[in-house]
Amino acid sequence: MVLSQCELEYLLSRGVLQRDRDETLSEMRRIDTWLSSRLGARGRATEHTCYSKRSVLLEAVTARPDLTSA
Repeated sequence: MVLSQCELEYLLSRGVLQRDRDETLSEMRRIDTWLSSRLGARGRATEHTCYSKRSVLLEAVTARPDLTSA
């Protein structure tokens, strides 16, 4: 089983300092566009989901329960 996930997390979107929401979202879209084009150029899937690393791993264990026996 191959697990593959790329997660975009923008550090400036979290914190105690007030940020301009529209500017932050605009920059995140630019980063997302760049990342999607890089992944797509390498033949990688560029599907956008809200899956976390935990969700991906839970799906893997559901599909392959033998992965839990180490």
